[in-house]
Amino acid sequence: MKCKYCRTKLPDNANFCGFCGAHFDNNIPTEIKNEPINVIVNEFQNKDFYMKVDDVFTIAERGTVITGIIERGKISVGDWVEISADNNAIKAKIIGIEAFRKRLTTASVNEPAEHVGLLLDKVKKTEFYRGQIVRKI
Repeated sequence: MKCKYCRTKLPDNANFCGFCGAHFDNNIPTEIKNEPINVIVNEFQNKDFYMKVDDVFTIAERGTVITGIIERGKISVGDWVEISADNNAIKAKIIGIEAFRKRLTTASVNEPAEHVGLLLDKVKKTEFYRGQIVRKI
């Protein structure tokens, strides 16, 4: 078995990659495990957008950036997202997407092991912390 993000070889019963820190579910039905990887990726891409916040920082005069690895779905510039943890949720508009110093118009699960930065409009850095969940509205 290999990690779906960094492609590191893992034991068959692993649900955590010690190299990149990714968590994943081993309860995938056997018929999906035998499918080619592009079929599985397309299935994850068609689901709702989901990302965990890894880091938060501010770019002067631009906005707040949250970074993380996209676990499923697809997101575009101009989409609205909800960042939630516990009972409170913050809604924000994405005004920019960047991965490895490349500006993107869309980002999806198709690009494995990519840390993506989402530039959010009119929110403060202090409202976010590591581990929050980002979902598309």
